[in-house]
Amino acid sequence: MNRILFLLCLLLTCHIPLKGQGKLHLTGQGRTSLKIPFEISQNLIVIPARINGSERMKFILDSGISNTLITELTGIDTVSLRYAREVRLAGLGGGSPLKAWYSEKNALLVENPNINNQGLAGSEMDVYVISEDRFEFSRQFGTQINGLVGSYFFTDFIIEIDYIGKMLTFHKREDFNFQKRTKRHTLIPLSIENQRPYLEARITQEDGSQLDIKLMIDTGASMAMWISTFSDPGIILPEVAVPALLGQGLNGDITGVNGRIKEVTIGPFSLSSPIVAFPDSISIAGMHSETGRHGTLGNDILKRFHVIFDYAGNQCFLKPNKNFKDRFYYNRSGLEIEKPFFNVPAYHIYNVVPGSPADLAGIKERDQIEMINSSYALNLELDQVNSILYGNHGETVILRVNREGKKLKFKFRLDSRL
Repeated sequence: MNRILFLLCLLLTCHIPLKGQGKLHLTGQGRTSLKIPFEISQNLIVIPARINGSERMKFILDSGISNTLITELTGIDTVSLRYAREVRLAGLGGGSPLKAWYSEKNALLVENPNINNQGLAGSEMDVYVISEDRFEFSRQFGTQINGLVGSYFFTDFIIEIDYIGKMLTFHKREDFNFQKRTKRHTLIPLSIENQRPYLEARITQEDGSQLDIKLMIDTGASMAMWISTFSDPGIILPEVAVPALLGQGLNGDITGVNGRIKEVTIGPFSLSSPIVAFPDSISIAGMHSETGRHGTLGNDILKRFHVIFDYAGNQCFLKPNKNFKDRFYYNRSGLEIEKPFFNVPAYHIYNVVPGSPADLAGIKERDQIEMINSSYALNLELDQVNSILYGNHGETVILRVNREGKKLKFKFRLDSRL
């Protein structure tokens, strides 16, 4: 699912104007913290929220964007916004700017769905509505996704992310006990620029050379990392790299390759053989000159830690969790799957990578999956289907598909070129 995994990262590095946001506050008197359970879909944090009293919507929590974006109204009837005006958003990719609507002074509420009258509220929030049918997150993630909420959550509170327990905790900074809460964590310095967090990391490349790089921390990126080869002449592409459609920016497709590097080190923590995306689109060539940034650090690394963000203190705190030593996986089948209707367990193939095991087996785009190995598709979630496609080298996958009314069966082995 490389296209999907890279999509959010590229979408959120676009040049959306930074607008002033109203302050968020905890509902209920005397509260010093709030716990919000979250869902994880393809490594991304999905939280419930309402806008101007709407039905409950689902948003991806993203540290790489400042405002709220609504990309679709899947799963809800309507949402009312304050007066909106049309704007154009320029971002990554080679196409024309994207049409959107910009609305100011909206009420936003993030609430714990399990406990009444506990939430996070703001009344002066800016919202962008993408008016073109370009991003269909619900189809691609197999669950209701209405958009993304941004970094003002991180600005107003200390945020604690427990990836294992799937729990976000928002703390008032003035009441946060640093000595107690971070005793077993390691402090990592951050720089906060335009409300976005950056850290310094060191990569060890295939030839053994080491390079210090600046990465934006992006909780809206599913992959481990992406690095721009335009950002430093010392960056070397891995000898073995797999061409891929990495993502879709606001203005077009982003192409490039996936490859492994020997190691990435953050503070005292070293992670071996991460998979890194290397975009080759000229549209990101100016990224380094603007911020000194080399790339992005995403959730496939963050999920290996218990994380505490403190933007006001220009720091975060990391503590390895049980995911820390897990191997970095990727889609070894060459298939990319979508779920056309998020509440119907039907899965269609929307892309087959040329030369991949699935392509050589004869599987085609628009085939509908009816069965994968011994499981009927209607009994599986999209994340479960993808976990099979991310399996180990040499594992056999058997697909039964419907192609224009014909029942076909295919068998192939997962092939790890990385």
